[in-house]
Amino acid sequence: MVINKVEISGVNTSKLPVLTAGEKEELIKRANDKEEEFVNEGKKFNLLMVKGSAFGCPGFVRLAYCVSHETVEHSLPAFAKLAAVYGLEK
Repeated sequence: MVINKVEISGVNTSKLPVLTAGEKEELIKRANDKEEEFVNEGKKFNLLMVKGSAFGCPGFVRLAYCVSHETVEHSLPAFAKLAAVYGLEK
């Protein structure tokens, strides 16, 4: 298992498993193939994302970090659940 050793917006993510490079590529590919579906699936987990194609970057999503530290920290498990929907479980 790969472990992320950085801080994101002040949140220590050292104990969270992260996707491997291949898994990230697969998730991006799936997001790109069905971008609208991917963004809508995230809403089920209270993840508000904007399609990357709206900014000329298909296959990516745009996130805002202008929220509290606690909101960022509490969102991390939701991202793991979203990855699991696409078969990328840890």
